[in-house]
Amino acid sequence: MPDDISNLLNSRKNKQIMIKLRSDKVLTGTLKDFDVHMTLRLDNAVDVSDNRKDLGSVLLRGDNILIISIPEDEPQK
Repeated sequence: MPDDISNLLNSRKNKQIMIKLRSDKVLTGTLKDFDVHMTLRLDNAVDVSDNRKDLGSVLLRGDNILIISIPEDEPQK
């Protein structure tokens, strides 16, 4: 299972993803990097929860992430 997740995230580098956090915030951004602890680095991050707010580059700790979503318009490989 961890290899499947790593492979999926590797295929999404430099592409848009959506993240739901434990705080119920939802962010979108370009996945730049990740590590074995699911720490993610996003560029051009936007908080789309309530009012749209540009965040720029963000680093998200893996234990704060509930869901990682891939946009429907891009097929998985």
